[in-house]
Amino acid sequence: MRRNTSISILSVIVFAASSVGAASLGSAPQEFRADFGTPSFDEHLVRTSTLRWKPLRSHDSALVAARISALETLSLDERVCAVVVWCERHLGRAATARLIHRFLGTAYRAADLDTPRHADALMKIYHLSSGGTVIVNIHGKQDVFVIGDDCYWRNQEVFGRENAKGRPPTGVP
Repeated sequence: MRRNTSISILSVIVFAASSVGAASLGSAPQEFRADFGTPSFDEHLVRTSTLRWKPLRSHDSALVAARISALETLSLDERVCAVVVWCERHLGRAATARLIHRFLGTAYRAADLDTPRHADALMKIYHLSSGGTVIVNIHGKQDVFVIGDDCYWRNQEVFGRENAKGRPPTGVP
């Protein structure tokens, strides 16, 4: 009995240690719950789900340095396809790279940020060589990042269709 208890405790410790900092694109939404706690908004539709932490409370150094105020995950079939991050300041190239790396891990190359595919006064769009896209929306004194993999961008119709069913229009025809 004592041996089984020790093995169980060790399993819990190993699982907890492996899940620290593990939440990234491709993860299950539960990994984000393990990293960031209970979300302030939790919506599950047929194939898609949205989790939002606002305000975000995190000790992750990349998120603290970027002054992240909120984080949202968009999932398809229990797989996180996109992360939306609200920063309370504009980020330079190095801070943007750290933030992207936090959610993409080793699938990211710093050279991908050399030249945006599109740039104007309100938005920059970066296509990553390993797949995926990062959109930086500039809103006043803050930046909003949409970090999405190819699954997210290919399935916009599914996300849109389920959002329409989950939130019917409120306007008068």
